[in-house]
Amino acid sequence: MPLCWTLLCALPAGASAQATAQRLGPVEHTYALLVGSNPGGDGQTELRYAEDDARRMAELLGQLGHFPAAQTTVLLGPDRGRLFAALNAIGQRLAEHRAQAEQAQFVFYYSGHARASAIQLGRQELPLSELRERILALPTTLTLIVLDACQSGAFSNVKGAQPMAAFSYNSVTRLRTAGVAVIASSSASELSQESDALRGSYFTHHLMVGLRGAGDRDRDGMVSLAEAYRYAYDRTLSATSRTAVGGQHVTLETELTGQGDVPITYPAQAGAQLALTATLEADVLVEHDGAIFAELHKAAGSELRLALPAGAYNGLLRRQGGLSNCALSLVDARVTQLMPSQCQRISEADARAKGYLPPLAADEPAHESWSVELNVGLGSDTASGAYRRRLEDFAFYGGAWADAPWRWQVAVARQLAPHVSVLADVRNLDAAHYERDLLSTKQTRRIENFDWSGFALGLQLRAHADLFGDALRFYAQLGGGLGLIHSKLGSDAQNYLGPLLSAGAGLFYMPFHVFGFTFQASYSYAPVLANELGEHHDSGGLTLSVGLRGRLWSQP
Repeated sequence: MPLCWTLLCALPAGASAQATAQRLGPVEHTYALLVGSNPGGDGQTELRYAEDDARRMAELLGQLGHFPAAQTTVLLGPDRGRLFAALNAIGQRLAEHRAQAEQAQFVFYYSGHARASAIQLGRQELPLSELRERILALPTTLTLIVLDACQSGAFSNVKGAQPMAAFSYNSVTRLRTAGVAVIASSSASELSQESDALRGSYFTHHLMVGLRGAGDRDRDGMVSLAEAYRYAYDRTLSATSRTAVGGQHVTLETELTGQGDVPITYPAQAGAQLALTATLEADVLVEHDGAIFAELHKAAGSELRLALPAGAYNGLLRRQGGLSNCALSLVDARVTQLMPSQCQRISEADARAKGYLPPLAADEPAHESWSVELNVGLGSDTASGAYRRRLEDFAFYGGAWADAPWRWQVAVARQLAPHVSVLADVRNLDAAHYERDLLSTKQTRRIENFDWSGFALGLQLRAHADLFGDALRFYAQLGGGLGLIHSKLGSDAQNYLGPLLSAGAGLFYMPFHVFGFTFQASYSYAPVLANELGEHHDSGGLTLSVGLRGRLWSQP
């Protein structure tokens, strides 16, 4: 089940002007409840990374947002009873602060399954309207809600909220005011996605990279909600536009009054930082123990700093000159600069073999491992040639189904590289029926039949290129194989084996992730059938076909 994201920042309408001036960040009375739930309900597959995303988000908020550990609760796989118990406990603490005229803030995070109007907690469903009512009733100064779940846009159905047509930076910057803002990771007609390479959702990953400092556009050492949103919007769209499912467009709904912004993290205050120089222009991937902490495109022009936990990392730089690996050691209270001149040139195969890269880079599409194709079409008439003329010399003539034009092909493909596959197929060649009169009188007619039908086993190398993402591909292929012709002259049957050469080109149209259509033109040369004079018949020819195509499974 793919993921969808919604990010909502809500401020109770009765908040005072002083309260609206508060910011997320190093505030003493900040509480956080982070919920991750991998199990799905009826018809939903279990998620892989929802609970990991909740843990990672809690760690990041503690490290870079200064969220107190004692006031941060992480629930993994809870039912609604545990969730409400945690909300009630936090609500009691918030009520104590309000009674003492103390300002308090609350962050709620959920990653898991959802349906159109409810989040999924294992087999239980929690209506979004009930969840919204419980959260917005908490006595807080400012509430930030992050929902990582499909079809969670119904949460934003707050009275008075108006949808906006597209991304609006100015609208996001008004979040320190009374009202409601809803940020959804995908439109109502799009799916959001998890990534095996990133071991999390695309949006989660890029949002956290932005919060580590990549989203700090004004270089003031803080990452605001507006900056994190804008960074996640750009990177999520870029990463998902090349996947089989297609691009996610982060959307915004808002109705706010006033001015201001909401800082969330303070990467400049982190102990260990990685600096990417102003002159560096490259795709950068930073990993530690198989986990990707950052994957981004660094443009030349200004320095970029990422706040990371102290430790040993591998930095992968992809530039026009190739791929380089940089061994990095980050320590507390120090800014470590990534120096391309000190990096080692390696091949992509070496990078994957050593574990520096996941099976695919983070923003590459998932490559299918196996696919199956079933094509049917019409083949050309191969009536000319010495073999056919010899039949006519011996008084054979074509019957009702001579040169049967229908062709079929069943193929299994294995993808070897992003744009290269090998194809094994079985197909029919031409079939024919011939007759000749041996004895004809008014009372008696004696006819001798000569029939043949052919099949082929082939192996082809296919190259393909994406035209509009993974949904539409052009391909060309070339290969060979073995042709088998079974012939029968009267009661005498005989089999022939011979070589086969083939070439073809066509289009894949995959409107669905695992199912689509093919359109193909191919030509085969199969001089298999022979007579005693050494004359051969080509059972191949041109074939135009359409078919069905299915992905059996994919490798990330």
